[in-house]
Amino acid sequence: MFDEINSSTVSYEPHSMKNLIPLILLLALTVTSCSTTEKNSHPSDSSRPSFSTAPITIAESIDKNPGSAEDYRWIDDSEHDDIYKMADKFPNLKNGLRAFQMDLVRTLLLDPDQSCQEYSGERIIVDFVVSKIGEVNQTNITGANNNACYEIIQDKVKKLDFTPGSVNGDPVPVLYNIPIKIQL
Repeated sequence: MFDEINSSTVSYEPHSMKNLIPLILLLALTVTSCSTTEKNSHPSDSSRPSFSTAPITIAESIDKNPGSAEDYRWIDDSEHDDIYKMADKFPNLKNGLRAFQMDLVRTLLLDPDQSCQEYSGERIIVDFVVSKIGEVNQTNITGANNNACYEIIQDKVKKLDFTPGSVNGDPVPVLYNIPIKIQL
């Protein structure tokens, strides 16, 4: 009833190492997006305060927690009233996170100076503001030493295109961040 499969009729072409290296590095480079840049410590659930998801600007957040002002020193004080930390709708990366991951891995692999090799294993957080029109117009890398590797990553983030966040249906600038673990 079933035909016997003869191994001489089945052909297999192994993938070249050239194609496997980006795939392996993509799997190793972990990039996850976060919807906020608030750096909260998480006490046990029983002592955790209630968390409001109502829209809040940087200025309002600093008013509630003056100690957090240092977290926003990379943003001009005059913009604190206009940039939202929490929004009704957060920005959405148009091409998706996977496309960003693949593009970043490809860029790091093709870097002739191999600028990121010495930072393998490091975790960085790229904070940025997504504008009213969905462009990344300000960036900050937590723990950045202004080295070539961080500049490459920052340049890639600046080229991202988002659907803007909104409050009450109106587009607003929103804080966003992407943690990146460099594993090459």
